[in-house]
Amino acid sequence: MNTTVQTASTLASVQNPPTVIDFTDLSQWKTLDEVEELFPHFKKTTLRWLMRQKDHNGLAEIIKKIGRFNYVHVPAFSVWISQQ
Repeated sequence: MNTTVQTASTLASVQNPPTVIDFTDLSQWKTLDEVEELFPHFKKTTLRWLMRQKDHNGLAEIIKKIGRFNYVHVPAFSVWISQQ
């Protein structure tokens, strides 16, 4: 009898195929204030901390600083949250 053992990562890749995210849609980029308004459970202080740690936590492509404003790509941030 041939049995197959699937690891959690194998199951995750089967159940959650790679997500294609369009970073060129500018309407999906929100300021930290807008993200806090959309999702009140994420306080601006938490978002700022995540932004400062973006090179270590995988958010470097999702959080961008342009001028004096910080922007979050909301769909990509949602995917990042779901993978934590």
